[in-house]
Amino acid sequence: MRYKIQHMANIDTVIVEYLSKGEAYSQELIKETIRQVQLAEPRFDESAFRRWISEGKLDEKQKALFVQMAINDADSNEPRK
Repeated sequence: MRYKIQHMANIDTVIVEYLSKGEAYSQELIKETIRQVQLAEPRFDESAFRRWISEGKLDEKQKALFVQMAINDADSNEPRK
């Protein structure tokens, strides 16, 4: 976005394409990182997120991304094996 504002008169479409690809790649990397955390942790739910925030392992902005990836398992509060 910053590039588009600063170079409105002569936007290079190749640069815009690279920026878009970079953004898409970074989003996939974040999702995959969260998936790896989900696989490694015995619990991946709201209580775990709150604990991680209190321990300084996660901040509120990041929590929203983790909540999106969490599986809502209302039938069981048992830790995954």
